Amino acid sequence: MTSNKQLRATLGPVDAARSATVPDDVDERVHARVAGEVRSTSTTPVKKTPPWSVRRPAVLAGLACGLAAVTAGAMALSGAFGSGPDSGPRGPVEAEALSAFPLENTTDWVSYGDHVAVIHVDNEKISPVPDKAKEHGEGHVDRTGRLVIDKVLYNRSGSPELPSSFTVQLAGLWWEDGVGTQEFNFRGTSRLESGHSYIAVLVWDEDVQGFEAAALGGVLPFDKGTVGLGEIDGKTRQSLPPATEVEGMAKEFNGSDLSEIEDALKQATPYPAAAANPTLPAEQRYEKVVEAGQDT
Repeated sequence: MTSNKQLRATLGPVDAARSATVPDDVDERVHARVAGEVRSTSTTPVKKTPPWSVRRPAVLAGLACGLAAVTAGAMALSGAFGSGPDSGPRGPVEAEALSAFPLENTTDWVSYGDHVAVIHVDNEKISPVPDKAKEHGEGHVDRTGRLVIDKVLYNRSGSPELPSSFTVQLAGLWWEDGVGTQEFNFRGTSRLESGHSYIAVLVWDEDVQGFEAAALGGVLPFDKGTVGLGEIDGKTRQSLPPATEVEGMAKEFNGSDLSEIEDALKQATPYPAAAANPTLPAEQRYEKVVEAGQDT
């Protein structure tokens, strides 16, 4: 079965990218490449939710690009691979991914986030094309950056101390032999680029022993002190998006200023099961919340 068919069979009606396809000439190579970089975690109860917020437990290794607890089982690469005799310039390489824990509202943010802060990125660095990518003819090129904490908005009780800045792995580039590099990103998320401001949920990642920005639902563009303005999908929004084009916290706080976010976080209360397990990683706190039937 091709990777397109496998992805369609896996995701079915909840696939946010069901219209996306991978060009036939690279379909099997993409499938093999992704399969070789994915590992799964233990099974977690999955609650039926809207297509944009399906919650499934897995971690995407190799292509995770610094996103906290990205699921691999529902990941699809789409829209920008390969070249052909009649093909024009390719756009950015985008991946569809789902999160191992929800970040749809302020209760989620204070339950699964360790900190929430206003941040910006500096000291961006692009790594050379890795030898493994050259061997396969394609692959992800790493990009790192330093996340600088401009203002802390929330600290979860029992969470590791947040430093004033730290270096993280970011969504980088996708390289293909004979084509070159294109921006890589998880669709609908901020790439976290220099020159922009963000409000970010920061989560401690046991695998890397450091903090990551929970970009799937936990990062909001925040240029000019306004939620919704700034970088998303590698593009800069100069005006607020229509309410129909955003979901979750991006919709709830579209156009909000910092004081509104601060007030909402002060009023938010974590799920009891999450609060009772402060030393567990975010995805395990989520499991406890689901087991207790508190995630409604």
